[in-house]
Amino acid sequence: AAGVVLVLVAALSLAGAWIGRREHDRFAEQHREHAAQVSRMVARSLSERMLAGGGAAVWRDVAQVSRELASAVGATRILVLARDGRVKATTDPSLEGHRFSRESDPECAACHGAGMQRFPSAVVRDDGGGRLLRVVGAIEKLPGCVSCHREPEAFRGMIAIDFDLAGPAAA
Repeated sequence: AAGVVLVLVAALSLAGAWIGRREHDRFAEQHREHAAQVSRMVARSLSERMLAGGGAAVWRDVAQVSRELASAVGATRILVLARDGRVKATTDPSLEGHRFSRESDPECAACHGAGMQRFPSAVVRDDGGGRLLRVVGAIEKLPGCVSCHREPEAFRGMIAIDFDLAGPAAA
């Protein structure tokens, strides 16, 4: 009888672990989908505002759109970055104007060190207080952009979106 109970406990433990892992994967995938949607909306908002005349007000507007979208999808932070790593708009006021270095900033090294070079890219990292999912998408250079931005690059910057992976209750 003890052997049957032991087998039953082992089977239930394995099933519980499998179900837990499956829920975690589904939770992370849901965040990736939200990040892709938010990235497209922020990039679209930025493009529309830039093509309408640009200026400093563009970045305030994009920061406001980012705050609204972060709240709507449960993101902990959104960063809109220039190609050189400068924070142009963010939901985190302490990072306004900061310039990230992909070589020396730990936040950048997590993706770049893992060989992430295609967009969108996603990485799970531990920030000391918990696990975060960061999804980074490109701000594509649209045909209308070339009237002001004549550089030959395919994208103008990046949008980084962080989600807390504490579990489905955090969503």
